[in-house]
Parts: sequence; C-alpha cells; structure tokens
Amino acid sequence: MVDTEFLAEKKPGACPNTAAANKALLMLEVTSGPIHETIRDLVAHHVAVTSTLPVFETFVPNRAPLDARILDAMLPDARI
Repeated sequence: MVDTEFLAEKKPGACPNTAAANKALLMLEVTSGPIHETIRDLVAHHVAVTSTLPVFETFVPNRAPLDARILDAMLPDARI
C-alpha cells in the first residue's frame, strides 16, 4: 500500500496521490506484467526481500498495548 513503483503517472521527485497509487496497485495482475517482471528480475539476481510490516506497528491506531512478556523476549536492541 505504500509502493508507487507501478504507478504510471508517477513523476520523479514528487509523491503521488495515495488514493491513485492504491487504486493502481489493485488493478495490477501479480502473475503477469510489471509485477511479474520485477519478481523474475529479483529472483534472477538472487535478491532477498524481507518484510517491513513491523514499520506499520509504529503508527497503526488502536493497536494492542505493549505486553511486558513480549519485551522480555526481545533482544535489547529490538526493545529500544
């Protein structure tokens, strides 16, 4: 929902309209076209892709409060 790579109207150095970017993503076919080509290129070049979903946990409203047990299970750097 934050990837604007496949938005045809994207202009260098300018943030595109979020609603337009989301709509464009919904219209893309994952098994063909630009997304498929990107996946094939990443695989061909042995590029590792990792999830950045924890980033969203920093600003999602109404998320569950931190549980001390979870913090205790984390490495010190992760807790910070």
